[in-house]
Amino acid sequence: MSARNITDVYARIYTGLAEALKTLGVEADFSEGNAKFCPNLTVNGRKISGSAQCHKGGVVLQHGTLLIKVDLERMFELLRVPWAKTHVEVIEVARRRITSITDELRRDISMNELESVLVDGFQKALGAVLKVGDMTRHELELAKNLLYVKFATSDWNYLGTSKD
Repeated sequence: MSARNITDVYARIYTGLAEALKTLGVEADFSEGNAKFCPNLTVNGRKISGSAQCHKGGVVLQHGTLLIKVDLERMFELLRVPWAKTHVEVIEVARRRITSITDELRRDISMNELESVLVDGFQKALGAVLKVGDMTRHELELAKNLLYVKFATSDWNYLGTSKD
């Protein structure tokens, strides 16, 4: 997959998120990123969503965050940032570079409201109708197998490696 195609996949997914945010009254912009930073979604230059991709067997898995509400003090008490002398230093930088839905709306948002706007946003972006459904028996078996063979192993949890 070429870099252009990778960015196109990011852009398509971020379009769904941007449509959802627009419904809430938040205007977000897609940032293509560069060699150092993955593409992300920003509001007035501040990151509100970031993600990463994995490409395997012709399939793209994209996972990421959409920041709903952020406690920067708590976040950087737990996360280590190599360049920072103290977590207070990181918090000051983060306040200038990170935002959330709650910060932008100046109110809390319920998970039901968020789910509704996300479904609508992705339907618009993908030109598809999303349907609620259950996992198939085969999908459940694959998930159970992954749990025991990969994700519950010491290699995965302590070393970040797996035998697959």
